[in-house]
Amino acid sequence: MLNHKKIDTKNRKIYQNKDLIKIIYNSYYKKIKKNIYISNKKKILELGNGGGNIKKVIPECITSDQFKNKNIDRIENIYKINFRKNLFSNIILIDVFHHLQFPSLALN
Repeated sequence: MLNHKKIDTKNRKIYQNKDLIKIIYNSYYKKIKKNIYISNKKKILELGNGGGNIKKVIPECITSDQFKNKNIDRIENIYKINFRKNLFSNIILIDVFHHLQFPSLALN
């Protein structure tokens, strides 16, 4: 996990310094927002958020990752999510699966 944290920190610095990357990701977030179900009764969760940037477009989204930073709402283990069942209308993952040793277990 320590190595992943170093990579994540490096990627966040790159993101902050590259306007084109920000434009691309904001475009992703806008497309996602158009295609998700937003409910007053259910929440939205993003797993493996990294920098917490989705909140700029979907402010009600709960951001999570495996370690804390200032833009992450919760630390969560993708293999054992610590929320009650049926709480979410949507669970969002962007650029996550290639980081996972067991992606099919994460989907369970």
